[in-house]
Amino acid sequence: KKQDYDVVAVMRITNRNKCKADLQDFVDAAGYEYYYINEYAAYGDSDLYAANIIFSKYPLSEGEIVWTKKEDTTVPENSGTQGVMLAHCTVTVRGNEIDLFMGHDVSPAEIESYVKANTGEGNDFIIFGHNMSTMPESFAGKSVDSLKSGNFGLISSLNTIKVDDKSVSTKPSGWGNAAAVSDLLTMNLKVAVEEETAAGTELKLLEWWINNPTTSDLEKIKTEVISRDADIVALISITKTSAKELDPAAYASEFGYPYYYFVQVTDAGRGNILLSKYPIEFVEQHSETRSNGNVDTINYLKVNVKGRILDVYIGYDCVPGNFQNYIKANAEASGNDFLLMIKSGWTLSDPYAGKDIVASDYSTGKGNNLIAVSLDNLEVVEELANSDITVDITTAAVMKYVVTGKIVLK
Repeated sequence: KKQDYDVVAVMRITNRNKCKADLQDFVDAAGYEYYYINEYAAYGDSDLYAANIIFSKYPLSEGEIVWTKKEDTTVPENSGTQGVMLAHCTVTVRGNEIDLFMGHDVSPAEIESYVKANTGEGNDFIIFGHNMSTMPESFAGKSVDSLKSGNFGLISSLNTIKVDDKSVSTKPSGWGNAAAVSDLLTMNLKVAVEEETAAGTELKLLEWWINNPTTSDLEKIKTEVISRDADIVALISITKTSAKELDPAAYASEFGYPYYYFVQVTDAGRGNILLSKYPIEFVEQHSETRSNGNVDTINYLKVNVKGRILDVYIGYDCVPGNFQNYIKANAEASGNDFLLMIKSGWTLSDPYAGKDIVASDYSTGKGNNLIAVSLDNLEVVEELANSDITVDITTAAVMKYVVTGKIVLK
């Protein structure tokens, strides 16, 4: 945490020597937004366990442990006595996906074929490993750079990655089990991201005020959203009390989108869901008070589309005019275009928040859904318009319409 690294692999935390690590407390103290924990048997079938953790400032995919312990028939032959383990996940850095592998008691030669077969097309890979007896100059079909200290090593492929520098830092002294602690291996990597790759990317948008759905409506909502196949989806006003035992964050994970975020707005559990095919970062929640004393709240998130950042605002029952200064200040600070995806009973005029915009027509009879798009570096290529849903929703009639459209990044 003190060194402020972007991606950190902490290897081989065990409950050996009376050390029962509380992994979640450790993760919380580290303070990273994204992390992946993999636990595995440390010594065959004994009750000893070990864990590796990847911390990241960038979004991580759900990881998987490929090999778990020495007795598994899928594990390559290995002379070590401790648990054999290989785990795999991906990190997305400004639109570039990089495969990460963490291995214990496996040599580069033993995992090479797996790394080659399971690195995404065009992706780079980084390997954090123990038992790195040899450090190759090429690996899994790619040129690599590497770093080694004792049995621990770090390997990075060099497709879109450039190694600026690398170093080995001596471990701190005075640790109770210092002999078992390796030196700190660090690499400063530059990931080549070409901003122009975002140009020409089309994004289908969908905004839907789902208005406290019943339990029976939840599956229908998923069916409708999945069939629309939008790139960015805002589901407005879902609450924990709207369906029995509904966990909105868990529900958001069921749509099949690689990135999703639920933001709770009220103490009663009401909130909004953003689904995206591109990485999401939550920025903050912002409220404005109307002249009548009512409080409006919007959620400010960022979506990273191949290195191009879009500011996305989602909210329930908002007066758009109240948020003009806030959105304008954010746009001036970030230089980004914005998408406003809200349930609103008010019209929106052009310009808005200091930018030329295109907005869907407000219609009381069709759900009060609204999408507005700024036009600095975006173009609307398919009208932002209300459309009927195809599933039979049993709740309020206002749920039976969505706003959809398509934009392209210039």
